[in-house]
Amino acid sequence: MDLLVGGDSFSLHGEFDYSWSRHLEENNPHIKNYKNVALGNAGNLYISRSVIDSVITMKNVDFVICGWSLELRGSGSDARKNVWWNDLPSYETAEMYTDIEMLELKQHNFRTLENIIRTQWFLESKGIDYKFFFAWKNNFSSYVEFPLFNELNLDKFWYPDLRGQMALPQKHYQRFSKGENYKQLNKKWNGMLEWVACNVEDGLDQGYHPTGEAHKKFALEVASKWIS
Repeated sequence: MDLLVGGDSFSLHGEFDYSWSRHLEENNPHIKNYKNVALGNAGNLYISRSVIDSVITMKNVDFVICGWSLELRGSGSDARKNVWWNDLPSYETAEMYTDIEMLELKQHNFRTLENIIRTQWFLESKGIDYKFFFAWKNNFSSYVEFPLFNELNLDKFWYPDLRGQMALPQKHYQRFSKGENYKQLNKKWNGMLEWVACNVEDGLDQGYHPTGEAHKKFALEVASKWIS
């Protein structure tokens, strides 16, 4: 099997510790070739394009694992320098939002949905199997208002249901939707961060990133099931 991994810092190799994807590769002898195109602070446009570009340039890809990032992260590129930049709007951590900011949040949600759908359709058109997940609690509850949401292949998403198990203060991954529909979905649409917080003691560092031990456990207990 040839494995391709895309994502943000939650899927990136650390300076001293392996990422979950490297543990996955080393503990599965049937993975013959492995490439990781994750980038720290990556936005979802970069993640989508890096995965698609890599599939095109690599000779063979059998399986893709893609860890999507925060909806608010923008992605752009300087074509002259072939360098990607990623940024977060300054109001990301604000408690109150203006009407304009709420409109921008809605646009970010839709763009993330577009990036996911684009990648999904591309991989399916190539007959490549895949698994998607979010680095941390995502905003699917806001996506349901877009007709495009109905095109998502949710069977290919990993989203642990951790109701009653939350180990971190809610403020660390507060989202911006309102209404009962959001409250119901938000109980289960979790990501890697929430899984680590509930399953690995001291599994998050001071920056709320998984530790080396958390990456290893995630690989062995979660990601290995995706390619079995």
